[in-house]
Amino acid sequence: EKMFAQLARPQISIRSSVSSHRSSKVLHQRFASENISGRSDVLNPYKYAKPSDSPMWSQQANVPRLPIPDLATTLNRYIEAVSPLITPSELEVTKKNVQDFLANEGPKLNAELHELNSKSPTSWLEGFWDSMYLNIRDPLMVNVNPFLILKNDPNRKDQASRAANILRSSADFLTKIRTNALTPDMEKNKPFDMLQYVRLFGSVRLPQSGRDYCKTYLNSSHVIVMRKDHFYKVDLLDANESPVSESDLVSKLNAILNSQVEKGVPMGIFTADQRDEWHRVRSSLEKSKKNAEAFEQIDRALFVLSLDEESPSDLHQASPVMLHALENRWWDKLNVVVFKNGLAGNLLEHTPIDGHTGLRWSLDIWEGYKRPVEKASGNSQVEEIKFETPADFSKEVDRATKSARDFADGVSSSVLIFDDYGSKRIKELKYSPDSFLQMSFQLAYQRLRGHPDSTYESANTKRFLAGRTETVRSVSHESVKFAETWTKSGASTSEKIETLKAATKAHHDRMTLCKDGQGVDRHLFGLAQLARWKLQFMPSLSFEFPAIFRDPSYSKLSTSVLSTSNVSAPCFDLFGFGPVCSQGLGIAYNIQDDTLNINVTSFQGEAKKYADALRHALKEMHDVCSQK
Repeated sequence: EKMFAQLARPQISIRSSVSSHRSSKVLHQRFASENISGRSDVLNPYKYAKPSDSPMWSQQANVPRLPIPDLATTLNRYIEAVSPLITPSELEVTKKNVQDFLANEGPKLNAELHELNSKSPTSWLEGFWDSMYLNIRDPLMVNVNPFLILKNDPNRKDQASRAANILRSSADFLTKIRTNALTPDMEKNKPFDMLQYVRLFGSVRLPQSGRDYCKTYLNSSHVIVMRKDHFYKVDLLDANESPVSESDLVSKLNAILNSQVEKGVPMGIFTADQRDEWHRVRSSLEKSKKNAEAFEQIDRALFVLSLDEESPSDLHQASPVMLHALENRWWDKLNVVVFKNGLAGNLLEHTPIDGHTGLRWSLDIWEGYKRPVEKASGNSQVEEIKFETPADFSKEVDRATKSARDFADGVSSSVLIFDDYGSKRIKELKYSPDSFLQMSFQLAYQRLRGHPDSTYESANTKRFLAGRTETVRSVSHESVKFAETWTKSGASTSEKIETLKAATKAHHDRMTLCKDGQGVDRHLFGLAQLARWKLQFMPSLSFEFPAIFRDPSYSKLSTSVLSTSNVSAPCFDLFGFGPVCSQGLGIAYNIQDDTLNINVTSFQGEAKKYADALRHALKEMHDVCSQK
């Protein structure tokens, strides 16, 4: 147990506790334990999977394990992915490092990855992936948590009825999960792993020194409502675990909205702080029994509902508020936001779930718009959750607020609502809508900076057990030729169309490989993590970290200057997230039949400039492709 506890904090050296005769078998037991413990320290929901005759789990036995690709094939694909980004001389060095890896450490590490896979009940990747999330020390705001802005409810314009409808739909969705009545997700007759839904509600990311801890409460029945940084407990399920009526919820929310309170102590600002700082502040506050109980009520909640005072007039105003609001948020949890004018959205704490899981919940919220509007019932009793703070606590608040504000002020956002065409027209032109959009990103970036940079697109891998995402590297030799051809003078229409077809095909082929578990990034990530663990836990081996992972080319490919993600559905208008590196762009897009809604973020103040370049690229690509 001590050894496993130490493993849960990989950034802390524990070499002194590892004797020199430890074998690789012990190392694999360590790795496997990280998975057995359930997403590192995240709840392991696999033991809660119900018999296959229940709807939710009827296809679970048909979900295969995440494969480990052939090593030589991965390395060849790595060379193919990185070569458009580096110089010929850099490529020669990279090729040599790849050859050395394949001849020496690579096969050994790959065999150990297979051994880890055989010992893990879920996936060779899962524990490493969670460590990646939980080790992040920067604020969750902007850096981790994406947002979705929901379609407006035409029948519920006021804040209380809008929020109550979302709460009731969420209670219905929760009931489907707990009664195993949720229908299984499928993609082209291939079932998806359903286990993220067990972690959707009741999860919390708890700040710890050096590495956070993620926990899920399976029996939660309440939400925490935040207004003016005050906290209120509202039950979504009654004593019989049935959903509370929408009319009761309207009444309770009206009571909260009508309460005459001054702005409270902004406790939520600390969830937007550096994680170690938040751990320090919370640990100090929890010395008070009252505070410890208050934190537990928030931790155990299904999610947090923020009733905001603002009324954003459009998506342009709403986007930055959703991305980095400094008041009335709890970034450690799933967070629903409802503004005064009824505009609403979801903030997803990314550690336990991915966007696809949050999207299905959002679809149920959208379906809930069809329910008849219910008036307040008169049952307005709510419980306020209160904290006690020391006399000088305002200094901590001021420090955390300044830190968060300085960070938020360094992020620019721009919303592009492109309504010239959407997926229907792109399909008429005989292109994959996603691949077409990805090439528009490359063309706009070529015009902005004059060269390609590493581009990330997430591919959903939930068709595998414990699947999360794989990285599609959108930059290829074909995409570079496409962008260069379209930005040079004198290129003919046929040349442009030929390069676009080749580039979109190359992208589509990579996406297919990634969805099939045959991508490059995750395989290399797993091998690199194994190498790091061996270096840390087995010093007697005199193990040298492989040159392939010390090569600047590996860092160049892994640094996603363009971080992109396609989450498309009719239930929401916009989604967004922050850039993942200082010079990068965050590009979130929603492809609809007749519109393309795109959110761009930047740490360099380039969001609007890039969005303008992207609008131009989309117009030009359509005009050229429409020529006979």
